[in-house]
Amino acid sequence: MYNFLRTFHAVAVICELNPPHGGHLALFRKIRAITDAPIVAVMSGNFVQRGEPAIFPKRDRALAALRLGAELVIELPVGFALSSAERFALGGVALADAIGADALAFGCECGELEPLARIADVLDSRDAETLTREYIAAGESFAAARSHAVETLLGDGAEPIRGTNNMLAVEYLRAIRRCGGGITPIALPREPDVSSSAIRERIKRGGETDIAVPPVFPENLDVAVLSRLRNMDIGELRLVPNSGDGATERLMRAAATAGSLTELENAVKTKRYTMSRVRRLILGAAIGLRQVETPPYVRALAISGRGAALLRDSTLPVVTKPTAARKLGGVVADSIETESRATDLYALGYADTTMRRGGSEWRYTPIVE
Repeated sequence: MYNFLRTFHAVAVICELNPPHGGHLALFRKIRAITDAPIVAVMSGNFVQRGEPAIFPKRDRALAALRLGAELVIELPVGFALSSAERFALGGVALADAIGADALAFGCECGELEPLARIADVLDSRDAETLTREYIAAGESFAAARSHAVETLLGDGAEPIRGTNNMLAVEYLRAIRRCGGGITPIALPREPDVSSSAIRERIKRGGETDIAVPPVFPENLDVAVLSRLRNMDIGELRLVPNSGDGATERLMRAAATAGSLTELENAVKTKRYTMSRVRRLILGAAIGLRQVETPPYVRALAISGRGAALLRDSTLPVVTKPTAARKLGGVVADSIETESRATDLYALGYADTTMRRGGSEWRYTPIVE
């Protein structure tokens, strides 16, 4: 167990809670066993990094984060949530840094920092960059090419790269460096045999859940997304992040004939375009995402206990009422408009037509306990 010689101002956890489960509770308890500092959850909103709608809306998941032990829940903007692991991590770490978190805790398969740090060092090297380009030129996807480069350079030391949570942890370490290195990483063993995918499948089959609102599944958005894509032109599609390498043209052709999102995804996917990348591209196009280098604001979703004090020290504008963000103008206003489009699209995934009404983003105020 960790034995830190100083206390922390705040500990951040970058999460999705899609859905909340026992593994998340175990992580929060391990953090509390280390420190009594306030825990900040930086959480994806209504869409998640795998390129899907979250099974439950962000308000209910933010409330769950408070129940787990967080004292502040802030939203990872959709442009970072629907992105590669590298940008997902960068957005989360930048927000943690903005509200003064000086530690970042995460669960991973290996449960220790040293092997992850070695991989982070290699990925930041010119040798890895050169090899990755070579493997991509040979037809590998970016993710496969980068893993291949690490394995070439590290040999047996590259073993942790095969763990999904290990690789996300590596991206956290790289993001901490890019943000100035002022955050202490805390690697904790991930609970075995806890699968968010399996829990979502169980819910889909009618399994019970502690969250009362009806779930949203990717296929619920078939008509909404396909309708949006069929009414876009190639110029609009090319503005979506990560739409290069011919993916835009493939997507436009496939959207004209596909009868479901699954059919569309399979038509666009190739050896180079992974399924996660394709799904993120499709939803990014439907929402109208545009590239933003770093999160332009801190958006509070839920506040408890010491959370309000952390917001007061934020180095970024704090958004509690989206309507007020419009007055800030520029990238802040544009980003809130993007979140509104994302929420309106998400609402169309409900089976209950009374829950599909638009405009709910503008009425969102943080949960305060």
